[in-house]
Amino acid sequence: MLRGDHLSSGSPRRDAFSLENADGTTGEGFAHPALRALERLFPRASFPRGQLQTVERIHAEAEIARIETLRLRVRAAVLGGSAAVLEAGGGQIEAARLAQTAQKLENFSERLFEEAGRVGNDALVSKARPPFASMCDWLRRLAELDPEVCPNVDQKHVIWMSLFQTLVEHADVSVINRVMGVGVGFDGPEAFYNDYFKEHYCLDLFDYSHLNPQLKFIVADIEKGVDSPDACFDLIYSHSVFEHLKNVDRAMAEIDRLVKLGKYIYITISPLYYSPAGSHVTIPTRLTRWEHLDPASEHYLLDTPDLARIDEGVFLNRLTVSGFLAAVGRVGWEVRHFSMRIVHPRDVPRELKARFPLVDLVVEELRFVGRKVIPKSEGIEW
Repeated sequence: MLRGDHLSSGSPRRDAFSLENADGTTGEGFAHPALRALERLFPRASFPRGQLQTVERIHAEAEIARIETLRLRVRAAVLGGSAAVLEAGGGQIEAARLAQTAQKLENFSERLFEEAGRVGNDALVSKARPPFASMCDWLRRLAELDPEVCPNVDQKHVIWMSLFQTLVEHADVSVINRVMGVGVGFDGPEAFYNDYFKEHYCLDLFDYSHLNPQLKFIVADIEKGVDSPDACFDLIYSHSVFEHLKNVDRAMAEIDRLVKLGKYIYITISPLYYSPAGSHVTIPTRLTRWEHLDPASEHYLLDTPDLARIDEGVFLNRLTVSGFLAAVGRVGWEVRHFSMRIVHPRDVPRELKARFPLVDLVVEELRFVGRKVIPKSEGIEW
């Protein structure tokens, strides 16, 4: 059962996307304090065409609207799920209102990104900082002028809201009570699942509870087996782990054993190996331009960014989109959702297009929501 909205659950954390403003009032949707302040203090009409600052100003507004859309959809899902469990129609009505506002806000954000392209050009848009960075700078600037604007953004929470939105759009979260995350570690957004599910466990090779005490850790290797009974979880999820497994089929088979019939599996992979940052090399410099696919690179086709930790979950298995889907087919899960985030094919170096499948070069992230079902050949459909 969903427990409630993290953003209104009394948490002392306050950031630009919490419900409570500095004066104790609330502003959401198009009334978000930063959106109001931008329009009042720095209207887009006052920014000239063809300038980098104009593109970044519009990107900032679009990013605020995009993240506020995520927050509203998370709230709508919580209210809708709770209403389904408690048979409280009022919650469903409010959820519908929030969802409608979120859709309008998302459309607004998309129009802003298009506008940034029109007032600038491809070169300026490419030169501009990422929208998230532009947004953070503008939030700090606005906070100096308007006390209702909070300059702080919890990036991990933003990432989690995006992940959670995908889940709630393709699974009935009102029937999910017992959840396990695979390969959680200690430095990710998974802690936010605590606020939405009755029981939340985190499986990893190591017990990181001293670094993340709010999580309940299960120390085990998903590829070798977990000391838990069959069909004991309503949802098993894994974020940015499957690209590190040495045997994807074994991991999927164990997940299939642990998840209840009719319940859910949620897997995200980012970045995939053949994508620009797929080498996972970040020190001393983050590799983001397919350097690990260059025969002249010291990182060429590497199996791990850290040889000393190859047995600690940092092995790279070079999993591809087709390889992942084939593994899903072998375990027999129903596909409820499958999506890919890509880089533009025009950015892929010509020599790589001749050596590797284009789909693997452009897909940075995939998201999969599946369900454990009885095969149709047995005459029963779920």
